[in-house]
Amino acid sequence: SEPPARQKAGGFDFLPVNFVKWFGGFYAKIYAEVSGQMSHKILYVEDNPDNRMLVRRLLMSCGYEITEASSAREALEALKTLVPDLILMDINMPDMDGYTLTAIIKENKALEKVPVIALTANVMRGDRERTISAGCDGYIEKPIDIDRFFDQIEAFLAMYQR
Repeated sequence: SEPPARQKAGGFDFLPVNFVKWFGGFYAKIYAEVSGQMSHKILYVEDNPDNRMLVRRLLMSCGYEITEASSAREALEALKTLVPDLILMDINMPDMDGYTLTAIIKENKALEKVPVIALTANVMRGDRERTISAGCDGYIEKPIDIDRFFDQIEAFLAMYQR
């Protein structure tokens, strides 16, 4: 069968998720390079190593460049030299919660337009609204739905394209 055509979402080209499912991450990365797509840089802030490993594998299989931080302190250190295209933020961390870290990030002029997406197990009534009012630009529930995860990431990247 024919390789999938590039699709348009909100006026932006992106690699169809099915391409990754059909051909694997290695070929997806080559496809992105040949077709002129840039690899998006994503900072993932998460204290749980198992969650970091899962999300890292999923995102790397699509050719994203991932920087990981296991604490708010590590995230702030990484952001001294990195301006990512997207930040995935755990909300419940031991040294500083994701709400506070998001506020600090949004105060930085160089980072204020970088979308911060909460990736959190806080799924009670009002948690989504609290997350958005705290400065996050979006919300993805844990446990993540791996069938929807790539589409969610692509949608956030397309909405906040710089």
